[in-house]
Amino acid sequence: MNKNKILMLFVAILACLTGSVVAHAENHYLILDMNSGERASFALAQKPVVSVGGQLLIFKGAEATIEVAMSEVTDYHFGESAGIEEVSDNQADATMGMENGDAVIRNLKAGTAVRVYGIDGTLRLQTVASADGVASIQLSDLAGGVYVIQTPSGSFKIYKR
Repeated sequence: MNKNKILMLFVAILACLTGSVVAHAENHYLILDMNSGERASFALAQKPVVSVGGQLLIFKGAEATIEVAMSEVTDYHFGESAGIEEVSDNQADATMGMENGDAVIRNLKAGTAVRVYGIDGTLRLQTVASADGVASIQLSDLAGGVYVIQTPSGSFKIYKR
């Protein structure tokens, strides 16, 4: 990712967080598209703090932190969710966002296993996607620390406070 693209991303995020972008925050998200085809989203209603650390984009919300390598981001944009997500047969379309303190993974096939591993590699939690392709991880069940949420299409790293 070149420096101009990184600078544009940072300016866009900063503009959104300072109120330059007027939106109904409950249905608006910052959406990041990854090289792997994965998509990560962060609800603007949670007033995330976005920073750059080395080669990582760091999104800090009230309940968790998500870190993404800048080299993995192919596109970013702001979008709305009407509360009805399109169900996809393509596992590469999986997205993760934070809702009410839970990590929510969408666009999975029904019954898809989602696992949470501790930094030491031990399995901490496991769930499956519901009939509508959504899996929810209750972060309140985990102690503070770093975790990896694994789906068939990729992984998300989170930090629970």
